[in-house]
Amino acid sequence: MPKVCVFLVCLACILGLTKIGWAVSKVFYEDGVIQDGDDYTIVQVLNDAVVNMTGGLVTDALGTEDTSTLNIFGGYAARVGATEWSFINLYDGMETGYIEILSSSTLRAYPNKPEQRNVIMAQTK
Repeated sequence: MPKVCVFLVCLACILGLTKIGWAVSKVFYEDGVIQDGDDYTIVQVLNDAVVNMTGGLVTDALGTEDTSTLNIFGGYAARVGATEWSFINLYDGMETGYIEILSSSTLRAYPNKPEQRNVIMAQTK
């Protein structure tokens, strides 16, 4: 009987921990949104999907591939990367520690302040 009780207590603890809300990975194959309250470890935007990030948290990597587009209006991502003809459009409000653009991808930055209206663009070949 004590072994059964210990097993049930351990099982309850494990099931309880899974409901705490640890960050998970997300793959977008179609259009979508990352918003306040979303918490992911890794996010990939694939195919020709268009994803708008208005908030949320990506603790490891946020990346685009194929011909996908990521529009970033807010939130945080530790690393942001684009590859394989994909596009990243940055608007004011996003925080990141690292941006990487590879394989014919394009990064555009659109500052919202009137004195900074010129588009900043980086593209790889």
